[in-house]
Amino acid sequence: MTRKIIYLVFWSLSQVCVVSASDKLVSGLLPTVVRIEIPNAKSDPAVAGGFIVLTSDDGNGKRFLVTNKHVVGDWNYADGDIQTFHQWIDVFLYRSNDPSGQSYRATRVNLLNGENRLDSTRVFLHPAPRVDLALIDLTDKFQNPQEHVATNAFGPSYLVPFQNIKTQMTDIADEVIALGYPLGIRSLKNNYPIAKIGYIASTPGDEVSIPIKVLNRAGVSVNLTLEGKFLVVDGLIVPGNSGGPVVLMGGTRFRMDPVLHVVEGTTEPIKNFVAGRGVIRTRRRVDCGGEL
Repeated sequence: MTRKIIYLVFWSLSQVCVVSASDKLVSGLLPTVVRIEIPNAKSDPAVAGGFIVLTSDDGNGKRFLVTNKHVVGDWNYADGDIQTFHQWIDVFLYRSNDPSGQSYRATRVNLLNGENRLDSTRVFLHPAPRVDLALIDLTDKFQNPQEHVATNAFGPSYLVPFQNIKTQMTDIADEVIALGYPLGIRSLKNNYPIAKIGYIASTPGDEVSIPIKVLNRAGVSVNLTLEGKFLVVDGLIVPGNSGGPVVLMGGTRFRMDPVLHVVEGTTEPIKNFVAGRGVIRTRRRVDCGGEL
């Protein structure tokens, strides 16, 4: 039986898909990833990324932007807290039949309510302080006919529970693709993200322990240890990859069945189908995909 899956984590720094000619990456994934600009009073806006998920496979559910906590505020890993939230972010959504003729343009998304507090009806933060993950409800933007927003999104059937990773057709040393906007690089034609290559650096499903150094709010380096069940991804991390997905490389795969202890493979190439994860960055350029 063919098994199709993608595993998804987010670089921290910083759908039904159409099959492409390449077996490495489904081209329909690209317009699910969006560029985000974060306001900066002292310089040009910072650039990050995110991706759109849908709560119902029939296309009628809510649509959320998945990104990082540090994209919506001054989240710090040392204390796991956000002391100041951004008032807004600009999300560059893709357009369909837009009167302007543009294939994408910015939509301003307000993060604060009338009392200048985080809008808890739109922005949802992961309850674990040190999981750098945030969801932003963009349903109203997609449903507004004047916005002409394209509907590309990951449906819930593409989200795989973390505990099922070990049973899937993936293992340590498999290649993954990070989709995002490293150093602000993007396609001028359609604003599509850039693809970067990394590797799964831990055995999927295993508990790991990672000693890391981070700067606290005072700028002092502190030693912390990250422990738990994480999907560790080794890759070059640069500003602009924040919030973007990391997907399993497509192509024919083999694995050892954990029950039968025999090698099995797919009968056709695996495409980049999903599981949602959040991450932190270490100075060792290792990303850790934790459970949602």
